[in-house]
Amino acid sequence: MTKSIIVDPIEETQGERCKSFWEHLIARHPLEANYSKPTKHAYRWREIPELRLVVAQYVSFAKNQVGVFIRGERSVAPAAVHSRLTAFADGLQKALRRELFPDTKYFFHKGKEFQTQDNAQWDEMAAWLHKNANAYQDALRRIMRDVA
Repeated sequence: MTKSIIVDPIEETQGERCKSFWEHLIARHPLEANYSKPTKHAYRWREIPELRLVVAQYVSFAKNQVGVFIRGERSVAPAAVHSRLTAFADGLQKALRRELFPDTKYFFHKGKEFQTQDNAQWDEMAAWLHKNANAYQDALRRIMRDVA
């Protein structure tokens, strides 16, 4: 006798799930399309070229969390980014309500827990990411504008 195995046809890979979520984020907040297209990555970037910085957004289905943080452009060492941010730490800490920690590559990290596997939560997750990425981007431009 052969035992049958039922496979859920709508089961998505992690990458497909990420892409579906980023498509949802852009559908809910069309301005997000200006920053990055939906990919199968768990993160997307809002580049701020005049500051040579990036506001990163991420979704972690494994940890039931979404979040934002600041990083440098591609191939820039975290120590160099930390050094640049240190001069503006007081203003950024007040604006973002997060501390600048050394020995990390995720500066001013802010995360929020959601039941990420529940698509009904995706509207709220997308709204949180959009709002916080906007706040991070605005704070960086306002506080560091003299660097540009």
